[in-house]
Formats: sequence, structure tokens, C-alpha cells
Amino acid sequence: MKLLTGGKDISQLIEKITWSGDTSQVSRKINFTIAQNKKDTLFPNVSIDIGDEIIMQDNEGNNIFGGIIFDADKKGSSKTVSYLAYDLLFYVNQSDVNMVFSGTPESIVTQICQKLDIPCGELAPTNGVVVKSPCFGKKAYKAIMMAYTVAARKNGTKYIPLIKNINQLCVIEKGTLCGAVMTGDYNLIDTEYKSTLQNLVNRVIITNSKGNQIKVIEDAVNSVGGIVIPKLLRELGCEVVELNCEPTGEFAHNPEPLPENLTEISKAIVREKADLGVVVDPDVDRLAFVSEDGSMFVEEYTLVAVADYILSRKTGNTVSNLSSSRALSDVTQMHGGEYFASAVGEVNVVAKMKEVGAVIGGEGNGGVIYPELHYGRDALVGAALFLTYLAEKGMTMTELRKTYPAYFASKNKIELTPAIDVDKVLREMKSRYANEKVNDADGVKIDFPENWVHLRKSNTEPIIRVYTEAKTMAEADALARRIIAEIKQICNI
Repeated sequence: MKLLTGGKDISQLIEKITWSGDTSQVSRKINFTIAQNKKDTLFPNVSIDIGDEIIMQDNEGNNIFGGIIFDADKKGSSKTVSYLAYDLLFYVNQSDVNMVFSGTPESIVTQICQKLDIPCGELAPTNGVVVKSPCFGKKAYKAIMMAYTVAARKNGTKYIPLIKNINQLCVIEKGTLCGAVMTGDYNLIDTEYKSTLQNLVNRVIITNSKGNQIKVIEDAVNSVGGIVIPKLLRELGCEVVELNCEPTGEFAHNPEPLPENLTEISKAIVREKADLGVVVDPDVDRLAFVSEDGSMFVEEYTLVAVADYILSRKTGNTVSNLSSSRALSDVTQMHGGEYFASAVGEVNVVAKMKEVGAVIGGEGNGGVIYPELHYGRDALVGAALFLTYLAEKGMTMTELRKTYPAYFASKNKIELTPAIDVDKVLREMKSRYANEKVNDADGVKIDFPENWVHLRKSNTEPIIRVYTEAKTMAEADALARRIIAEIKQICNI
């Protein structure tokens, strides 16, 4: 196998070479390190500059990789230089297209190649699938994937774009061999194969509303989330500022991700000019976001936004517990699905999701349950889905929040005393409001046209929880006061 630059074979200088992609496909990028010794006049030194062309060939002279040097790295007195080269797919992934597409995916790719002045090679047939889509301000690679995704949904075939013969943009069926490929059989001076999630064409890059790298402040309250969440965010292409991410177990503040506990990250977001803040609880199953202006996105709306994203791609049912925001029901109905409520508790939500075949669900405390991954609250999948949707929408956090129905929750409690008969209270409240929509699956929830109240006995504390939600905070607080007064009247206290 040979590595060529400027027509010169530099294989004998290679100390290490790695490539990304699949062993059944041509390479998409390569990293290689060459030896150099400028003090030895007999040593075959070579000069490689950023922008130079690099070609890799197999033993038969077939081109396996052709690309451009994008980065060179020499560290101190090291006698080696490391280079990074991408193929033309990098250019495709960086180039904007602005046009209205109407035709088969094959014809759309041909049009894109013409606009980018790239030779168009083999294009997998899609059997006459027609795509009609406006494409403005999108990267050429994404436009290609959008077109072939439509075909994939109709014919069940998966496709993958790649560069063949150095400069030809092709689209093949996934799993199809494409001529000369990278395998572990080659011997190029300690050659190694590296499969990575960072492969150029497969990596999801999260950008803000201006198309720039998104800046995130992560508050993991010094829990295990400080290890895994920053790593996830960086894999998504985010710039990460870590706050309370030392996994010491010594919480920097009350670990419950409520507004009153998040003043530090709120100030940090404004100070650092970050796009958003990501907050998790100690066991990383609750997820909350803070907007670019330091305001709370509100924990209840974590699930609402993630559900909006999932439902925009797949119509289906949703589930949350009885104390969760009505906003999830509104969003579900908007997408043509049906909303179901369960008793409070992850296990109850999961049981209801399985019963109704929900595509997304969770709890209003920031718990996201995505069945395609697993049946459990997971802040990792919630963060990845949310950030992907935010990037796709091209909005700021505050702009996205304004797209959802505005509801405000008031959470109150009544300390239990011998004078309070909880069962009597619940029976009486259910009877008083029998003409309203009442759910007694977990305590008593009364749904009024413009608001709701949920009464339930705590499983962990000697209290009755009184949760209300309305279109303004004042209305939610007023409803709570009214209901609490009625409970006291029932108990003669």
C-alpha cells in the first residue's frame, strides 16, 4: 500500500497511520505520522503543507483515499509530524445549498454536484421516489441525506454517501462493497484500523441558531454526571464549560434541579455568553435546561420539547404522570397522537407506556423515557435529543420555549395531623367536582377547562401534596389557595 503526495511515494516515512470509516468502505479521513530528521542530509525529508493533496493506494494501485491536508501537528523537539486529511465529503458537509428540490434523490444529488462543481459518480437507484423539499441554508450533505431518507422510509433501503475515485460523490446502499476498500490485511508499516464515533459523515454536530458551535454550561452537582455528560456534549460538537463536575459526591447545592437551586449556573450562562445550561441530578435521570438569558426553560418542558421532536418524526402516543404539565397533552394532540396519564412514579409511567405503545414518555420533573433506547428515565438520551432538535429548529432557547403553550405550576403541601382524614378528603373532593373531569388513579386529579389540581398523599412524607397548573402563576397560586381552604373546611381546621 502506498501513500502519495505531489506524486511522491512517502510510505517509507510513515510511522503510524489510522483511518476512519468502515472496513467495507473507502476511507473518509486519515491521520498519519511521518518521521523527519533535518540534521541528517541523507534522510529523505519531505515537505507537506496544509492544502496539499494526499492519495492512498492499495497494492494494485487502486485509489482508496484521496483528500486534502487540513491540519499538521509537530510537538516540540519531536522528530515526527502528524497530519490530518479529509476527503471531499468534508467540503460537501461544509457547503450551503439554497434551492427548492423536486425530483428523485438521484436527480437532487446530481444538481448538488453541479452547484459544487464535483463529479457525480454512482448513485443508488430509489425506484422512482420523488422528493419535493425547499432547502435553504442547509449543508449539502444534509440535503442529500434528507432526500435519501425520504426514499429509505418508502422502500426500506438504507443509503450512505461517500467519495470514490478520489473526487466522485456517490451514494450507495449501506453494506454494499464499493471497489477498493480499507481492510486489516494491508501492511503499511504498523498500520492500524480505528473505528470511531467521530467519523465525519456520521457525527452529529450541534450548532446554535447562527450556525456556530454551541456553548453549553454543564452543572452536574458534583455527581457522576460530571463524568458522562460533558463527554456526551463534546461528542456532539459542543463547547463545554464545566460547573460542579468533580464527581466527589459533595453536592455544591441542593441537588434537586429546581429554579431556586440553579442561581449559580444562571449567572454563569450570562457571564460566559453561553447558549444554554444543562443540569442533571445525582443519578442522572432528571434533566433541566437554562436558557441563554439565564432564565429557566422549566423542568416540566424538558419532556415537552423532546416529545415534540420525536412526534415530529413519528406519530404516536405519549405518557406522563398525573402531576405533569398539560403542555405534553397539547403537543401530542397537535401531532395527531393521544396522551395518557399514569400514577406518579417511573414504574407506573413505564407500565402505561407499554400498555398504550407510547413512543415517548416520562415525568414532569425532567425525566425522559425513550423506549427505543430503554424503559427508564435517562438524562443522556434526553440531552442528545433536545440538543439535536434545538439545532434543527435553528432557534435560541427562549425562542423555542415560546413555541409551547404557557403553563405555570404551583406546588404546595398540607402537613398531616390527626384531624386530617386523607381518604375522607379525597372522597369529598371527588364528590364536589363530579361534574368535572376527575382521575382517581393516584389520589384525585380534577381537570378544569383552564387549569387543574392534583391531590395525593405522599409516599415519603406525612403530607398531602397539592399541585396546580394554570395559564398564569397567579391563577395557579389562587387555585391552590382555594383548594387548600376547601380541604381545611372538610377537616374542620
